[in-house]
Amino acid sequence: MELGYTLKPEIAVMKFRNQQVYLALIPRHTFLREKPMVDDLYVIASINKQCKMHFRLPAPDIANYLARKGPKMPYDFYEQFCEYANPFPSSMIIGYEAPGKPLDKELVRSDGIFPGFPEIRMPNYSFDGKYNTALIVQNATLADFRQGDKEWRYTLNVPENRVVLIENFPQQLGYFAMHPKFPIPIGKAISPRKKGARLLRRSNEPDIEFLSFSPTSSSEVIANGHRSNYPQMLVIEMPQQDVALIKKLGELTFFFEGHQAELPKPRNQGVSRQ
Repeated sequence: MELGYTLKPEIAVMKFRNQQVYLALIPRHTFLREKPMVDDLYVIASINKQCKMHFRLPAPDIANYLARKGPKMPYDFYEQFCEYANPFPSSMIIGYEAPGKPLDKELVRSDGIFPGFPEIRMPNYSFDGKYNTALIVQNATLADFRQGDKEWRYTLNVPENRVVLIENFPQQLGYFAMHPKFPIPIGKAISPRKKGARLLRRSNEPDIEFLSFSPTSSSEVIANGHRSNYPQMLVIEMPQQDVALIKKLGELTFFFEGHQAELPKPRNQGVSRQ
């Protein structure tokens, strides 16, 4: 069944590395908060297809900056951002095994005790047998998932050259230094008072999630999704041309093309988002 929605995104502009970044807040309707992660990608794909938008989850470096520098944005946007979009996901997917276990042939995230939550599978390619590691995929979209024999079962379907191995990924919650290239805590635990220390929240079970950030606790890097408390709004990154179209249209009307809809065809693999 297709569900129709009309929304008027809240828009803000942020300066990042001498470039203008355009952001929007869009509501996660109740039924979307019941089946998060994949449904977030479905609603973005539905809006893009029907309204000719180019919405995407924010890149992790932008999301990390946004969480730490949010007060520089317009006050009304920032107030809603903190209240309704906390924590908010980036477009980076992170997967890891339970503490002390090596990567097997594939990671499986299964939330059997949470009715409706999707089962996500992630091939480990040539990385099986690795300890104390995480796997990441950047710029994830709905086209990167393949639906299985059930509407709630998905496999992350990307080539190995898009999967990055993160070594020395912490095995417990705590404060850590950051990876030199990605906004991910690594290494041994350090004092929270040490410069650059960031608090990692991770699961004690195998997990696959969007790497998320908190605007009200800027030291946190969240790799377990806070499944029991998904926020009411999504933070969206978009190009300037979408801002002009939103202002012209005034509002966006779309139908949610959910689990029974045909998944978009995979994009040209190996071409990075600019």
